Amino acid sequence: MTLPVAMLEEAGLTNGDEVIIEVFQQGELRIRRGDSRFESAFGAMTGMYPPNYLARLDAEDAER
Repeated sequence: MTLPVAMLEEAGLTNGDEVIIEVFQQGELRIRRGDSRFESAFGAMTGMYPPNYLARLDAEDAER
């Protein structure tokens, strides 16, 4: 899909920006900026480390 550069500029979008495309209504799409803020990454690694992992690291650092 190709979008006119003038429309992208008016929307504040540039080449390479992440966007979300949603069906607005029959025959229409809505394009909006993707959520690439720092806060959107919170929770991305949930469950990757065992419970109390950071507390154990802190305790080890305190012992040094």
